Amino acid sequence: MDYTVVMVTYNSGENLKKTFESILKQKEIPNELIIIDNNSIDGTIERLLDYKKKIPNFRIFRSKINLGYCKGVNLGVNLSKNQTILVLDHDARLVKETWIEIAFKNLRQNIGVVWGNPGFLNPRDYGEIFISSAFLIKKQIFQEVGMFDEKLFINENEPDLTIRMNRHGYRILPLKKAEIFHPYKPKDARYYLYTLSNRLLRYWKYYPYWIAILMSIFYALQEFREIKNSKFIRYWLKGMRRFFSNLYWIGISYKKRMGLKEFFQSAYQLRFPSFGYKLVKYLYHLKN
Repeated sequence: MDYTVVMVTYNSGENLKKTFESILKQKEIPNELIIIDNNSIDGTIERLLDYKKKIPNFRIFRSKINLGYCKGVNLGVNLSKNQTILVLDHDARLVKETWIEIAFKNLRQNIGVVWGNPGFLNPRDYGEIFISSAFLIKKQIFQEVGMFDEKLFINENEPDLTIRMNRHGYRILPLKKAEIFHPYKPKDARYYLYTLSNRLLRYWKYYPYWIAILMSIFYALQEFREIKNSKFIRYWLKGMRRFFSNLYWIGISYKKRMGLKEFFQSAYQLRFPSFGYKLVKYLYHLKN
């Protein structure tokens, strides 16, 4: 059972200990582990070197600049020698010793990604959009659909990839039994800067223009109304500035925009946006 673990680190520090312990506890440990470090300055590299003795074919690539999560993962996947890749966040843990075995069994021919449930999400509610800090992919399929969009830098890259996976005929499979632990993080400055802007950019990248306009207004205002700490208003503003700065570069310039029919098909398949899913379900009398 050959597979590569790809991990992107940036000032990961103490978080690495339990992550690596969960890898080494697997009944099937990886025969290759690739670390892409985004210029950490907190001793992350020194900690990684301690683990290098325990896993065969452990490679560390240290960038002189912060490449971002998306580019880091893409680089690690391209460098891997195996065709099956476990992408793992630096602070995530595989709960069961059989996690890899379960994931391998479910990575069938038309499955592009299998992802672990972090506990606070119900995979059924997310359709085939995956939001995970631990997921198994087929290298060939990942490359075929264009990998992560590096212009996003970080956050919302999984939903973006999901749309392209589905358009190529591949499914995203949530695994309830493949549980992972990943600390829940409340909305912070990075959320407003990247998640907010990247989600809006995804609307403009794929959806019909009038739907993108409506959803952008609704989502931006919703996020603003939910701000509980006034200090985050400036980050919301920065997120909106990033959105407008990248609107053409990431969004409008993408040529393969959905028509209305494909949009509703996608909404039902992904269960997002919810109004599209509920409308299709109502019109066709579909059950969960």
